[in-house]
Amino acid sequence: MSEPGLAPAKGRPRTVVWLELAAIVLFWSANWLITKAAFAYASPLAFTSMRFVCALVAMAVFSAITRQPFLPLAGERVGLGLIGLLQIGGMIGFGFTGLEYFGPGRAAVLIYTMPIWCIPLGWLLARERVTWSGLIGGATGLAGLILFLNPGAVNWSDSRVWIGTGLCLAGAISWALGASLYRRQSWRTGFWTQTYWQVLWTAVLVSPPLWIAGASRPVVWSAGLIAALAYNAVLATALCYWWWAKVLATTSAARAGQFLTLVPVCALLMSRAVTGEAVGLLAGAGVVLICAGVIVTLRGRNPGQAKVRSADPLEVPSR
Repeated sequence: MSEPGLAPAKGRPRTVVWLELAAIVLFWSANWLITKAAFAYASPLAFTSMRFVCALVAMAVFSAITRQPFLPLAGERVGLGLIGLLQIGGMIGFGFTGLEYFGPGRAAVLIYTMPIWCIPLGWLLARERVTWSGLIGGATGLAGLILFLNPGAVNWSDSRVWIGTGLCLAGAISWALGASLYRRQSWRTGFWTQTYWQVLWTAVLVSPPLWIAGASRPVVWSAGLIAALAYNAVLATALCYWWWAKVLATTSAARAGQFLTLVPVCALLMSRAVTGEAVGLLAGAGVVLICAGVIVTLRGRNPGQAKVRSADPLEVPSR
């Protein structure tokens, strides 16, 4: 019998799931600082547009080299595309645009309110059972968020704070909606093809308007900008969203999302160390409560795995 928390899906050792989540936390935490630095060379909208296109190209090349299918199975293409628009296009588009208005740590904390929205959305859309551990963990994390956004730490008289907060919360809700819809049904398409298809829809439908909206500020090409785009395309988008799809096949969106609340904590600590972003006493207490919410949720009983999915073609040996 597996221990409570992240129960392994068929053929997926629990240790592998933990390693995938840990890698996502590490790469996404560092990406808030990397992306913020890239805004010195391009507007947030233009950079996000380029990020989607570069991720699509990188994934297409890898798919061709490894002979992975480019198209999901019939009947799953529209659904996966719409989910990609929500949890990739919406989360990154809204969230990283909001990053322009304040520090990486604060923006990351707002985006990772995602698990709070996953609890009601998972119940409404994916029929996921709400557990006491989930409620307590979510409430604890919410209390931490309130402390983190207290008026002593945030200047709510500044209109930029309201705009940035609204954008980041919109990204969080969009991500939660996409993750909950993903959990609603069984998918037979392999995980890599799922991820590629979601990035494709995002790049085709979201990148053009973002580029046009951000075109008023010229792009200054530099080694730093190219490195940031490469990191975003290969690690933060292609690899991490592939892992995220596999994690969602193992545990609920709310539970996996609770684990990812460690991303803003790590991003805040990194930002504090690198840029000197301020962390007050109450904000620090909020970080502690967010961590406590993660622990409570992960120690609880798993409210159920996703419906059975096909094996990931990248993990099946060639015959």
